[in-house]
Amino acid sequence: FLGCKSGIAALKTSGGGSIVNISSVLGLRGSSAAMAYCASKGAVRTLSKNVAMHCAQMKYNIRCNSVHPGYIDTPMIAPRPSPCSSSSNR
Repeated sequence: FLGCKSGIAALKTSGGGSIVNISSVLGLRGSSAAMAYCASKGAVRTLSKNVAMHCAQMKYNIRCNSVHPGYIDTPMIAPRPSPCSSSSNR
């Protein structure tokens, strides 16, 4: 939000431009293993749409888009045990 707010102010004085926000593919489809992450990335997508609509309505000549990259094989996306499972249930 603050980046868009500052970007709009700077781009208005320069005659326009483009704001690009980075979201995630999980902001589009969600995942039960990363609910908070998915919600925050979905919020980036929605914020970008609203900023674009606001700038168009105000005729600022500023575009705003979000990019939704896919997975990169890192330890962050490695399978994790469920918090509800325990070794005593075996």
